[in-house]
Amino acid sequence: MSVSTYFKSIPFGQRYVLGWRVIGMLFSMYIALELFMRGLSWIGQHLGAWHINDVAAVWMYMVTFLVVAPPVASVFLGLFFPLGHLVKRDGPAA
Repeated sequence: MSVSTYFKSIPFGQRYVLGWRVIGMLFSMYIALELFMRGLSWIGQHLGAWHINDVAAVWMYMVTFLVVAPPVASVFLGLFFPLGHLVKRDGPAA
């Protein structure tokens, strides 16, 4: 099954919500990354001569994007874009 066939098999309403959820996740990950890096910059400026070279900056961006941003994005999306009604539940709680 190709990706497009799988995507078309998802009902339109769920596709719409899923699309906005992905956009929201990317946006909130960017915001988390930007805030973290601005915080590092502020700490560096106020603690004296803290210089960072380009290679270290790239690594810090990558680590932040992979480690710090996803939990922030998850909390953001859970608060503003809840998808609990799309989850199929089995058992007595259904």
